[in-house]
Amino acid sequence: MGPVKDIVVPIRLLDVKILPNSEYEMKTTPDFLLVAYVFEGNGFFTKDLVGNDCGKLILFKDCDSHKVKGGEDGLRFMLFQGKRLLGSIAWRRPIVMNTQKEIDAAYIQLEEGSFIGVKRI
Repeated sequence: MGPVKDIVVPIRLLDVKILPNSEYEMKTTPDFLLVAYVFEGNGFFTKDLVGNDCGKLILFKDCDSHKVKGGEDGLRFMLFQGKRLLGSIAWRRPIVMNTQKEIDAAYIQLEEGSFIGVKRI
């Protein structure tokens, strides 16, 4: 694995470790989606208890900040933050666009071999 390149939407990926019984306040903005995937330990996110059952995914509500507190074992999680993409979504098989009309046009381009630089051989 290597660095992520050519990203159009700003994102942040963090491996976070909270020591036992310590607290941290994460500053956020409402235009960013914030998700945590807990894979070690226990603790609290704002008011949600995270037990020793690793593999819990937490989707945060919109607000300016969220508090996290490590439990007696501490807490470790991956934090994913990305700019919200507002708008409609249309998809059919591997192609994702904003409208059904764009999906139809993409399949015509795919058939013609002109879809995003695809060349027919």
